Amino acid sequence: MKGIFLFLILFLHVSCSKKSATDQVMKVMQSDFKKQIKFHEKMTPVKNERDVNENYYIIHYFSADCDKCINRLREIKAFMDKNKDLSVDYKFIFTAPTDYFLNQALKSVNIECPIYWDKEFWGFQIVNGISIEESKYETMLLNKNNELILYGHFFDNPKAYDLLINFLNENR
Repeated sequence: MKGIFLFLILFLHVSCSKKSATDQVMKVMQSDFKKQIKFHEKMTPVKNERDVNENYYIIHYFSADCDKCINRLREIKAFMDKNKDLSVDYKFIFTAPTDYFLNQALKSVNIECPIYWDKEFWGFQIVNGISIEESKYETMLLNKNNELILYGHFFDNPKAYDLLINFLNENR
């Protein structure tokens, strides 16, 4: 009898101490969790402008004059195709010194979601106080209120992917 009682206490302790996905995201993001993300007036819609259809959306911000960044777009496109059942929308923001690079990037990858051109080179990063050197800030999960929920490379980082999936499943 004593053994069953101890087992029940241990089971309840383990069950109650397991953190929710939201708690895990809050711990990782710390003061950045629900930070307001701003979109400045020099961001021009290029393709498929529309409102976000879901409660959450993923933004990917990158430089269109960077070959590595264009290759990463292909990885993200594969991620999107593989994870069509996620309750999430997507927006892409290109930054480039001229529209030539933007047009070349658009030709190389066919993405059917809203795409914007940040005409103020790196303006989105600057306006939001985001480091240009840190690639982890290139991909972010935001809610409908443009509050930052999670950043990281969800498409090629298993830990970031798991956090994303668990958070979205918990917050449907």
